[in-house]
Amino acid sequence: MSESLNRECTDSDKNIGFEEGWAQIKREAIEPLETYLLNRTQINDTVKNLFTAKDYSKIYTLIYNMCTQNPRNWSRQLFTKYSETIENFLKENVISKLKNSTGSGLLFEFRLSWSNHLIYTHWMERFFGYLNKYHIKIAGEGSLMLKGITIFYETIYLEFKESISLSFSNSIQEYRLGTKDIDSELMKGVVNVCLEMSEKSKIPEIYENEIENIVINRLNSYYGSLAPKWVRNDKLLEYLSRVDGIVNFENKLCELCLFNSTRKKIQKSLTQILLADEMKAILSNSSSIKKMFLDNEFEQLKLLFRHFSTIHHGMHALNTQFKHYLTECGQLVINKFSESIHFAEDIEIDNEETFDQIQSTHNLAENWPWMLGKSIIVPFMNMKYETLFVQTIISLFDHSIYLLENCFDNDTAVQKTIRESFEVIVNLEVGCQNQAKLVCFYCDLLLKNSYSEIGNDFNAFLSNNQFAVLAGKLVEIFSYIHFQDYFLQIYKFLLAKRLLQYHLSLEKNELYIISLLKSKCGAGFTSKLEGMITDIRMTRNLNNKFKEYLRDIKKGEIENKEFEIKDNKISDLGLQIVKALIPTKVDFAVNILTSSNWPTLDSSNINLPTNLKNCISDFETFYSLETSHRKLTWIYWYGECVLDYKLPTPNGTFKFFEIHCNTYQACILLQFNDFISLSLLELQSLLNTEKSIILKHIKPLYSDVGILKFVNNTQISPDNPVFEVNFEFVSTDVISPIIIKLPHQTETTRKNRTEYDKSHAIEAAIVKIMKIKGQMTRSDIIAHVSSQLCEYKPSEIMIIDKIKYLIEREYLENDQDDPEKLLYLA
Repeated sequence: MSESLNRECTDSDKNIGFEEGWAQIKREAIEPLETYLLNRTQINDTVKNLFTAKDYSKIYTLIYNMCTQNPRNWSRQLFTKYSETIENFLKENVISKLKNSTGSGLLFEFRLSWSNHLIYTHWMERFFGYLNKYHIKIAGEGSLMLKGITIFYETIYLEFKESISLSFSNSIQEYRLGTKDIDSELMKGVVNVCLEMSEKSKIPEIYENEIENIVINRLNSYYGSLAPKWVRNDKLLEYLSRVDGIVNFENKLCELCLFNSTRKKIQKSLTQILLADEMKAILSNSSSIKKMFLDNEFEQLKLLFRHFSTIHHGMHALNTQFKHYLTECGQLVINKFSESIHFAEDIEIDNEETFDQIQSTHNLAENWPWMLGKSIIVPFMNMKYETLFVQTIISLFDHSIYLLENCFDNDTAVQKTIRESFEVIVNLEVGCQNQAKLVCFYCDLLLKNSYSEIGNDFNAFLSNNQFAVLAGKLVEIFSYIHFQDYFLQIYKFLLAKRLLQYHLSLEKNELYIISLLKSKCGAGFTSKLEGMITDIRMTRNLNNKFKEYLRDIKKGEIENKEFEIKDNKISDLGLQIVKALIPTKVDFAVNILTSSNWPTLDSSNINLPTNLKNCISDFETFYSLETSHRKLTWIYWYGECVLDYKLPTPNGTFKFFEIHCNTYQACILLQFNDFISLSLLELQSLLNTEKSIILKHIKPLYSDVGILKFVNNTQISPDNPVFEVNFEFVSTDVISPIIIKLPHQTETTRKNRTEYDKSHAIEAAIVKIMKIKGQMTRSDIIAHVSSQLCEYKPSEIMIIDKIKYLIEREYLENDQDDPEKLLYLA
C-alpha cells in the first residue's frame, strides 16, 4: 500500500526516483568512462572525446534535476554515490595491478593509475558539477576534485607508498652503480604525481617525505660507507677530484629524476658525508694545501675552495693556510731585502749605483714564487732597492687579489684573511726602516715620474696610464699600516718639496692620491694636505697683485744682477775683484705658506744681495697692505733662483748657461762675481751664516755640477777649504735644476716624531703579536715588540707597563698555571 502511494506521488509530482536516476547515470556516463580507462594502457595516449555535448548535457541535466526537485532532493545521496563509485573502481581494478607489479613496472602502473584517475575525476566532476555549486557549500564538504584526489591518496598511495619509494630509490641506486640505465621520464613522472597529489589534496610534503627522504637516506648510507676508505687511500687532490665528480654526477642524477629543490639537500648531504665528517682526516694532509699555493695551482685551488667553502671547518683551514702562505711570502721579501740592503739615512739621496748594486737589484727582482717566472718591474727609470721592495709588496698584493677574484670567488672570509695578512706584513721593519716611510717615498717617485706624462684630460690619463692603478694599490697597502701618523708626517714633507719644486703641475695627481687617503682615513687626516695645495693656488693671485703693485710704484723697472768672469787667470792675491754688470730685471715671486698646514721648514738667516733685499722689502710692504694679521718668516732653503752664467773662453768668446738653484746657492755663487776664490771662513763672513749651511749647499756646486772647484794646496787647513771658479766647466746649454735634499727635517721626523705616540704603537704591536701567537711569556713578548719596533727602541719598562695596561683592559690575562705566561682574550 505504501509503495503504491510513493509511486503515485512521484509520478504525480514528476520527481525522479534515486534508483532510477542513478541507474541512468551509471549506464550512460560511468560505465563508458570506466570501460575506456580499463582499456587505456599508455600514459601518453591522447584522451579521446568520450562524450558528446548532447550526452554530457543530458547527464548534467539529470543530476541537476535530481538535486533541485522538491520534495525529493537527492544531493546528499549523489555525493555519497560519487565517492563510493570512485573508491570501488580503484579497489576492483587498480589495486590488483599494482600488487602484481614490482620495480619500474610498479612505478609505471602507479603513474598510469594516477593519469587514469585524473581523467576519471575530471569527467565525474563535470557530470556532478552542480554539487560543487550547491550541496558542497551547504554541507561543508570539500570540492568534488579534492574528494576524488583524497580517495586516491587513501586507497592507493597509502597502501603502496613503501613499495613505490623502494622501487624509486632502487632505480636510482642501480644507475649509481652502473648496473642499469634509468628511465628519466618515468622517474620524473612519479615525482610529478607526488607533487600534484600534494597540491590537489592539500596534504603537505608527500614528495619530500616519501621520495626525497628515502633517496637521501640511501645516498648517505652508500657514500658514508665509502668515504673513509677513499680518504685513507687518496691524496688530497685525488680525493677532492673524486668528490667533485660525485657532486657533478649526483647533480645530473637529480636533474634526471628529482625535483629541483632536492639538489641543495643532496649537496648538503654530500658535503657532510664526504667533507665535514672526514675533515680531520683531510686536514691531516694540510701540506698538500700549502703546496697548491706554492706551486700556483690555480685550478686545484678553485676546486679546494668550491668544496671547502661549504663547511665552516674547511674555510677556516683554507684561510689559515692562505694566511700562512701570504705572511711567509711577506717575511721572505723582508728577509731578502734586510739581508741585502743597508738603507741610507735619507732615502732621497740620489747616489750613483755600482754595477754590483744594479746586479743585486736585478737578482732581487727575480725568482719570487708568485711571479710565475716573471721579474718584478718598477715603473721608474732608476730601479732602487727601496722602490723595488715596495713594488715587490705590491706584486704580492696583486697576487693575493688575483687568488681572491679567480680562485676564491671574492669570498668575504678570504678578504678578511688578506687584510689580516698584510696588516702583519706591512708593519714589519725592513732593515730597521718603517714601511710607512718606504711607501711614502714610492708615492713621491710615482708622482714625480707622472709629471712628464700629464695631459690636459686627466680622466684619459688615468685610464691610459699606470698612475691611477698604482696609486690605488699604494693607498690600499697604506690602509694596513699601523703608523699612519708617521706616514702623514713624511708625506707632508715630500708633498712640500713637490709643491715648491713643481708648483701645481702635479695638482690633479696630488689631489687624486689625497682623495684616496681621504676615503680611507677621513677628512681630518688630509685637511692639512689640502691646505698646502690651497696655499700654492692662492699664491698665483697674490703674485699677480704684487706685480701690479710694482708696476704702479716703480713703473715695472727693478734692478737685476748678472755676473760675468772678467779674467780667467788666477792671481796670487787671495781676493780678486771682478767686474759686476747691472743690466735687466729680476723676476721675483713668493710662495705664502700657512705654518699650521706645512711641516716645519728650517731656515737660517743669510746676508742677501742688495737687489734681493729690495725685492723682499717691496713684498713685505705690499703684503702689509693685503693683511695685517700675519707675520712673514722667510725660508730661503726652498726658494728657487735662476742665474744667467756667462763664462769666457780662451778664444775670446762666451758660453752662456742658466743655473737653477736655491737661494743659499745663489748667494754663494754671487760672491764669486766679486772674487775668483774664497775660503770657507771668508764665505761665512760674507754671508753671515753657519759653516754647516754653506758646506751643505756648496757641495752640489763642486761635486755634482762642477761650477766651482777645490783649490789643492797643502798649506790650506782642511777645516777651512778654499773654493774657486772652475773656468774649465763644460756642460750642456741648460743645466738641470740642482735639487738638494731636505735639510734635517726627514731625520727629525724619524728621530723625534713629535706627532707619533709610541705608547699606541707598543699596544698595537703587543695585541698583534698575541693575536697571532695566542699565548706567550712576558720575555718573549718584550723580545718580539723590541724587534718589531727596532727603529723606536722602546724601553723594557715601557713595554711591561703596556702589558699591565692591556691586562687591565682585558685584552690579555695571566695564565693560572704559569704566572709568567700571558693569554690573548679574543
